[in-house]
Amino acid sequence: MAFVERPQPPSPDGEPPLRPWQVGLVEYDQEQLRKAYVGEKYEEFFADLFDRIEDEERFQPVFIWPPLVFGCFWFFYRRMYREGILFFLVSYGIRRALSLPPLGDWLVWLLINAAMAMGGAWLYFQKTERQTEKALFEFGNDPPLVTSWLIRHGGVDNRIMYVAAAVILLKLYFTFLVVLGAAIGMGVSR
Repeated sequence: MAFVERPQPPSPDGEPPLRPWQVGLVEYDQEQLRKAYVGEKYEEFFADLFDRIEDEERFQPVFIWPPLVFGCFWFFYRRMYREGILFFLVSYGIRRALSLPPLGDWLVWLLINAAMAMGGAWLYFQKTERQTEKALFEFGNDPPLVTSWLIRHGGVDNRIMYVAAAVILLKLYFTFLVVLGAAIGMGVSR
């Protein structure tokens, strides 16, 4: 394991302590760290989004389409398990509390996914920043170790897309059965 100097206490003039990667001689390019964590799609999809988000001081809604289509599964795909579970529970709770018919349930699901699509890029940016800071704190003076840690803990979980496709197809199938059953039931005369 590489030797990393731990941050010093604050100086008497109130300056914050230095981070380990600021103490050593190693300088890091934040773009390269983000690219290592995000993976192949960084330059194609996330570089401009992250630049726009980074320029803002606070939450910046930026629309991205994958959470609109795949909902909380996009968060799982991007290894944002805490956020995915939270959105799933909120979505499930709202839809159960409203007790809507199948088509209304789909509309609510779509509205919740639209909220995820507006906040997903910002949440992913925050996760990327936390993970790069964690890697730098742990392995700050060893660039190959920082990069390999980010690659191992970032990227995507491809298995999730199979689960998402199965769940979405089952939801469509059961919605079709309920709507078909209601249509057949309405067509019966007394």
